Amino acid sequence: MSDNKERTFMDRGIIRKADIPKLAAERRLFAPAREGTVPPGTCELKENPAEIAYRFSNTRVPLKDIFFPQTETMYTFDFDEVSEVSIPTDPILVFGCRPCDTRALAQLDAVFGPQNKGYTDPYYMKRRESSIIISLACSDPCPTCFCTATGGSPAGTRGADIVAHELEGDSLLFEAVTEKGSALLKSYNPLFAEAADPLVAEVREKDAAVEKAVHQANNLGVSLGEDIAALKDRMDPLFDKRIWENLTASCIGCGACTYLCPTCHCFDIADESRLYQGRRIRTWDSCQFASFTKHASGHNPRTNKKERLRQRFMHKFSYAVENMGEVLCVGCGRCITACPVNLDIRDVIRSFAKEPSRENAS
Repeated sequence: MSDNKERTFMDRGIIRKADIPKLAAERRLFAPAREGTVPPGTCELKENPAEIAYRFSNTRVPLKDIFFPQTETMYTFDFDEVSEVSIPTDPILVFGCRPCDTRALAQLDAVFGPQNKGYTDPYYMKRRESSIIISLACSDPCPTCFCTATGGSPAGTRGADIVAHELEGDSLLFEAVTEKGSALLKSYNPLFAEAADPLVAEVREKDAAVEKAVHQANNLGVSLGEDIAALKDRMDPLFDKRIWENLTASCIGCGACTYLCPTCHCFDIADESRLYQGRRIRTWDSCQFASFTKHASGHNPRTNKKERLRQRFMHKFSYAVENMGEVLCVGCGRCITACPVNLDIRDVIRSFAKEPSRENAS
């Protein structure tokens, strides 16, 4: 929770789990659920689930899918008549996503929002403007989580409007992070009981213990949260070195790592047509695909998997540092669990952490 002492809005309250759906009386509710066929221990963010899940490692697909769908139609056309598809602006309430996902969403806000050299992506931002995000702090992070190494926390607040903490029994502690979150608490004030200071202190102790456990379990040899330039200084001089071949020897270029990454945001635009009718669609794309940077001339500047995987890591830990001032990785661990050949991003980071920095090398 932020240490901002100037707050004048309602900060916190205790709510029963059974009352969570009531918060979305005028909104579309998305919450974690085990409906459908998903791997054990994971959930999906479902709209109006029959039962909300609380004990899970993470959602299989990241939060970005709600605001930046894997596939969306931009226009339809019938011969020479083009119709723009309206962007959904229904108010959204997301409950139960993890803090790593809300932090990633804050990074996507910088990519798709006006901070990006004044350009705003309307498809993304219109969904975001009408949304409220309630994250659920991790009480038992999965072994592949390394959020603390990238500057995050199992109970981090960035990107969330409210952070929820699971309490004993059937209740949750809600803590407002933004004015929007506080307004929601005030609007549904009868649903909330007062949160006493001793209870909040107890929650803080548990959060600190979980954060310490994640930090100790994933020592990467470099603290990306404290010194964002540390890894960049080690990676940049090795752009053409053999280390990339060694790191990517097992990669099969399936793209699972980028599709399940909460911060990857590359997309392609294509037309689908049949006779005189069709549509223009935007779909997720991946730098791991052979055709990702292929030119119309047929030339491809990244002809092999070494160059493509190098692009992925350089983007996250070097180019993003230059353009955004932070690494574009939140340590959620999805790419680790989804990789069919067990390529572990933590091992890649450790490999470069062992390399001499640019300053030491000179």
